[in-house]
Amino acid sequence: MNIKNLLAKAGLEQHEIDLYLSLITLESATAGQLAKISGVPRTYTYKILESLAEKGFVQQADEASIRHYRVTDFEAALRYIQKQQVELYEIQQEAQSLSAQLQNMAKPSVSTAVTEHLENQPGLDHLWKLLHSTITREIWIVNPPDWWGIADHSKELKKWEQYRIKQHIWERLFETGEVLGNDKRYTERIRLKGSSPQKISLFLVDQYQVQVTSWDPFRALRIESQEMVDLHKSMLE
Repeated sequence: MNIKNLLAKAGLEQHEIDLYLSLITLESATAGQLAKISGVPRTYTYKILESLAEKGFVQQADEASIRHYRVTDFEAALRYIQKQQVELYEIQQEAQSLSAQLQNMAKPSVSTAVTEHLENQPGLDHLWKLLHSTITREIWIVNPPDWWGIADHSKELKKWEQYRIKQHIWERLFETGEVLGNDKRYTERIRLKGSSPQKISLFLVDQYQVQVTSWDPFRALRIESQEMVDLHKSMLE
């Protein structure tokens, strides 16, 4: 596969490819010089160069009064592709619930739980964002990890502790082990029925239910359904 085809698969338009490859052969060039070498109409050249600059392929050189351009570096194409992969992953995560939402729009009377798989560091980041975006005054946590509530464990947990105290958010911690006293504000420890250790941490946040099956690597399932929240609350009470 030749270079033009690779750049086209990466997402560059034909005029962008022509200008970019022409610029690679030169140390720096003006828009007029590039238009002449590449065959791209001069009236489009500045707009195309701006597009390449936004994508990280070229940059404006600090030369004289006439605007010159040069190639950023030869890793630009790889960085651009990697950025697209991240954006595609985020779109795929959001699209997982699309069919359920469309079905619910067609039949509003049908209660549909929207689910989303959270994995690894992006999933963990999503969990912290979810906690920090809540407007509820109460969070339910089943079988929290040993380090939960210890602000020194991580900067994310420290931020959460500061946020929930500031917002007066009450934490109810359901645990299988012995319930110990806790002098922290807005924290309540509740003994769960049964003595066998549980492997799943369950967070109830507004109309979100997050089941954490693993912290390292992070694996969780987020469910958006008021019915599911009500069901789990009734089981714990």
